[in-house]
Amino acid sequence: MRILFIASWWPSRVYPTHGNFVQKHARLVGATHQLTVMAVQEDPQLGPGKLELVEKHHDRYREVIVYYGRSSGWLKWMHLPSRVMAYYRAWRAATADGDGPELLHGHILIDGGIIAAILGRCMRRPVVIMEHSTRYNEPESLGLLRSQLGKWACGQAEFVLPVSDRLGSAMRETHDLNGKYRTVSNVVDTALFYPPQETGTPGGPVSLLHVSNFDPRFKNVRGILRVYAKLQRSHPGRFHLHVAGDGDFDLVGCWMNEVGLREGDVGLSGPHSEAEIAGLMQTADVFILFSSNENQPVVLLEAQCVGLPCVATPVGGIQDIVVPGLTGDLVAPDDEDALETSLLAILQGVNPLSRAAISERGRNLYGESAVGKRLNQIYEEASSNYYKSKS
Repeated sequence: MRILFIASWWPSRVYPTHGNFVQKHARLVGATHQLTVMAVQEDPQLGPGKLELVEKHHDRYREVIVYYGRSSGWLKWMHLPSRVMAYYRAWRAATADGDGPELLHGHILIDGGIIAAILGRCMRRPVVIMEHSTRYNEPESLGLLRSQLGKWACGQAEFVLPVSDRLGSAMRETHDLNGKYRTVSNVVDTALFYPPQETGTPGGPVSLLHVSNFDPRFKNVRGILRVYAKLQRSHPGRFHLHVAGDGDFDLVGCWMNEVGLREGDVGLSGPHSEAEIAGLMQTADVFILFSSNENQPVVLLEAQCVGLPCVATPVGGIQDIVVPGLTGDLVAPDDEDALETSLLAILQGVNPLSRAAISERGRNLYGESAVGKRLNQIYEEASSNYYKSKS
């Protein structure tokens, strides 16, 4: 099937990792379908009103990105028309071969899903819209115009595809975004993320790993460092923390200084490739995600496929990923005492978890085979339903 991804989040020269979970879906879909991805991105290096088209051919898909200039000051009004023009140019380039897509797959309702619904209406093609965003946890997060356009787009789509059941519930119940919902998980490349043959060093420190962008609004790396500093004082040499990612390491350094951690007390590295992240997970004992707000973080899915026990917070879709006593432990957001207690229980060998069982569950839920089968069924059903309704 010829499929067109319309992605409002996508890795670019401006933000190299933004929307990399959408890129993982592209690699999956492109393995069995003829896929083109179109995306737009504001670029501060371009002047107001300027557009730049960049096309690339990857192993499994064709990529079309249109960059548009940043508007500031009295020219801020140009942002929306510039973005619309960028989408139009990307669509012209993506469909220039003449065949056109047989199905449109929008990623992120605001605004990739809305654009997909508009193009689907114009091209008379079925549309599905996938959602990854955490914005729906807040009642007033859309605004009137986005809310009305989002409701229309969800109604136009054959299926709305949140990556977790809880996200779908928030979209419907908090924002009245009604439609035909099917949950489709983010996907993990299990050729990279698999259990190590050997784990840990007998008698060595418990290796703790955190991977994120360190965003202080959500990730609470500061809280992890405070707990780790306490453990270092109460149980010296029994734990070692590694913090990896693509965020602000200077900020992490400031947080370390606040709690008395010195350079060398914490491993710091990044940004990393997927293969490098897999390697870090395979040598760790525990993965920590102490976030205040999440949806379905891919790093947790990857950690599960590696068989890595996870200590996380029960926010968003995490409650469906981390099952206490089976795949890890859940602690309340900001509850540093609970995080410390959970890590000490791991040190003491309370309720040891099977890495093989964690990995098997992860592959069955988030691996390419499982997610690919689910998506293919939805594509077929969406196409069948659309053309039946038009006959």
